[in-house]
Formats: sequence, structure tokens, C-alpha cells
Amino acid sequence: DFAIEYVGQVQVCMDPVACNYLPIAELPDTCYLPGDPECPNFGPDLEVLGDVFYDSMFHTLLTNNDECLINEGCVTGFGERQIVRFTTWIDNIGTEDYFIGYPTDQPGQFEFDDCHNHWHYEGYAEYVMFDNAGMVLPQVGFKNGFCVLDLTCDTGTAKYTCGNMGITAGCGDYYNSGLECQWVDITDIDPGTYTLVMRVNWDESPDANGSYELRYDNNWAAVCFSFERDADGAIQNFQKYTDCPISFDCAGAPFGTSQPDCEGNCNGAAVKGDVNGSGDLEVGDADTSVLI
Repeated sequence: DFAIEYVGQVQVCMDPVACNYLPIAELPDTCYLPGDPECPNFGPDLEVLGDVFYDSMFHTLLTNNDECLINEGCVTGFGERQIVRFTTWIDNIGTEDYFIGYPTDQPGQFEFDDCHNHWHYEGYAEYVMFDNAGMVLPQVGFKNGFCVLDLTCDTGTAKYTCGNMGITAGCGDYYNSGLECQWVDITDIDPGTYTLVMRVNWDESPDANGSYELRYDNNWAAVCFSFERDADGAIQNFQKYTDCPISFDCAGAPFGTSQPDCEGNCNGAAVKGDVNGSGDLEVGDADTSVLI
């Protein structure tokens, strides 16, 4: 069930000054210059589909013999791992493509994975887990961005691939729960209630065209789950919920990861034990502390 259909050259605005400029355009189309009424409401808008996130989530076991999965942060050890799988579906409901481009053209946005010999887009999907007190569990989170492309289209026409990445306006990209690394590893965490948050473009960066999203309040979704363990450590009574209590970080972002430093400054650089104020813990700090 595979077919390829040529739909013609990409016809979009070719004027770099316009707010709807697209570098991959091959044929000119209507351009909107700054000051045009079309410009303020013209832009990409990534939306995380929370219902898909919830409906697809389930607990299962994985036997890991692959060192690459550890290096990429997918699991934290070898052998039998207890994981929570889920599907990531992100639509672009905006009026402009979310353009990423070729990995070699955006070296600051991509990291090459030597294990599996492919590029990872750094600013895409991120999975962060919080405990019941709203604290981040750093050993559980994971970033995913192997390939961002058009996999499903409602109103748009697919044009992006793994080589030239992006999401067309009216299209979406998804990672099915059955894919490798489409999970979080909960093997080493205590039983209890947790909140798993899926975020996209969390730092609100512009795309490769310099276009900012129209909004950011739909860039995340959260699912709560709880579980118990039996005497052998096996997970029992795994349950998931949608009515997660929202925790706010020190910057006021829902399910954000901004933390106060040791002086109480939100996202500050002060580090406990940094006697000389360099921003890092060094041997000199330890020597000074001993003398004091």
C-alpha cells in the first residue's frame, strides 16, 4: 500500500522580505510584506494532540541489549526494563509551514548520532516526568527528533521528508508507540503517582525561516499515571488519568523546568559551593572551603 504522486513544484512566496517567504519555493506565489494585515496572523502553530498521547499510553516490558539505547537516553540500563509507551502526534494548525530544512544547513539545531548514524533535531519533542511534588525526574526524561516530516495531511499537501525536514501547514508528524525509544523508562523509580509531559518547541524558538509560532499554549500535553510494585519489584495496578494537577515552575510556565538557584533567583547561575563565583564547582572552591 505504497504510492508516489508528483503534485508539481512548490508554489509559495519567494520574496525573502515577506512574512510568508519559504526557501524551498520553486514557483512564485502571493507574498505578504510587513504591515500587510495578513502578516500578524501568518505563522506556524504546532499543537500536541493530548488525546492521542493519553489513548496510546500503556505499560510493558522491554529487554535491552543495545548500548545505543543507553547512549541516546532511551533506557538507563541493560536487561529487562519497565517502560511506558505512547504515541507522539504533533500537528501544524497554523497558516505557515514549520520549516526545519536540511541537517547540514542547520548545524546548531542538529546533533549527529554515531550509534545509529542519523541526525537528531534538538528542538522538537521532549518528554519530561514530574513527581507528585512537581519536581522533575532527570533520569526519566527523553528528547526525540530523529525525523520531522509530513506523515498526515488534512488541508495541506505533504512536501517535507527526513532529508528536508518540516511540517506543512495543515499536516502533522507522529511517532507511533511501537517505535524504538517511543517510551520512558520507569524501572528505577519508586511506586507512586507521576505526570508525564510532552512538549514541543518549548524554548519558543523561530523555525529556520525566522517564523515564530502563532501561540504556545498548545505546545504541551500531560498524562498522569500511577502504579504499585509487588515484592519482586514488578509493576502492578498501572492506571492513567487526564485530570493532572498543573504545577508551575519559578518562571510561571506550566510544567516548566526553570529552577531557582541556591540564592533563590529563578534560572540563576549561582551554584552551591561555588566560593569564587566562577559558575562552576572547581578544585579551588573545595580548597577555599576547607580553609574557611
